[in-house]
Amino acid sequence: DGAVDVRGIDLDSVITIERKAVEVYHKEEEAGLKPTVGTKLNRPAVITMHDVFPKQGQEATEEQKEKFEKRIGKQTKQMDATLILYDVDIGIWKIHVEHFSRYALDDDSDDDDEDEVQIIETPEPAPEQKLDFESGVRGGR
Repeated sequence: DGAVDVRGIDLDSVITIERKAVEVYHKEEEAGLKPTVGTKLNRPAVITMHDVFPKQGQEATEEQKEKFEKRIGKQTKQMDATLILYDVDIGIWKIHVEHFSRYALDDDSDDDDEDEVQIIETPEPAPEQKLDFESGVRGGR
């Protein structure tokens, strides 16, 4: 929510984005140096996760989709987040959090129970493009 001044923050060292997980200030939290809630990057945020589908993927039945949507709502509440959007047909899960910590999906279960969440792998991104911020031109999509 709102603008954040990231000057002087080594984003590569304080933000970890992995398959199924996003975390900010992991090392700082372990050392007891994490910024207080509401300061620096430890503030309200909107997190959007892509390719979040039921175990059966996009081919899931309507019943499986409904069950999975309920699970997404339940898991969002367990993370003390607010569900903004979940679209089972395109696999978009968007949540609002009051502060940043670790937000992850647990999909280690191989059985067919309602607690299962699956992240579908996406193709590798294109090679990094060098950006020239001084010129005002930026890459990305």
